[in-house]
Amino acid sequence: MTEHVGSGNAEERIEQSIEQRRWVWWGGVALMIVLLLGAAFAGGRLLAQQNVTPATQGVQLSRPAELPEEPPVAMGPVTKVEGKTVILEMPAGGGGVVYSGPGGTTKKEGEWKQIQVVATQDTKIYRDIPIKPEELQKGRQQLQVEEVTLADVKVGEQIEVWGQKIGDRALAEVIYIPRLLGLP
Repeated sequence: MTEHVGSGNAEERIEQSIEQRRWVWWGGVALMIVLLLGAAFAGGRLLAQQNVTPATQGVQLSRPAELPEEPPVAMGPVTKVEGKTVILEMPAGGGGVVYSGPGGTTKKEGEWKQIQVVATQDTKIYRDIPIKPEELQKGRQQLQVEEVTLADVKVGEQIEVWGQKIGDRALAEVIYIPRLLGLP
């Protein structure tokens, strides 16, 4: 009977030792997670600070004068250009999100609908003229555009459209291709 009680104490000690090791292991995992999150946060802040150039800090750029004052009737990424028709995607209903990854891979979330944009001979199509950092330093704050043709609208580009919208179709009066600063 003494052996049985002794083995019970040994089992309890082994169980307690295992339990202590679990707590130490989970504590170590929690500490590693906290350290990794802290490092990611600090690294993100440093990268964000490095990517902001002094030339663009505090500069507010105004929209080109050629664009209408009212909001566009459609905007989104171009999925197809065929003849005088551009197909673009817009979030439907509650909205949508597009994630871009390395190599041009994208992932969409939410509901999306296709909008058919029809250009006529009267449609004006504009594209941003990129602003160089030295122009920003000189104080240029007005975005400028150049008039282009429908052939300059490419699949994957974001566009904004003004005109008459009926259902999932827009008769375009103005198409605008915004571009990132400094890119051709």
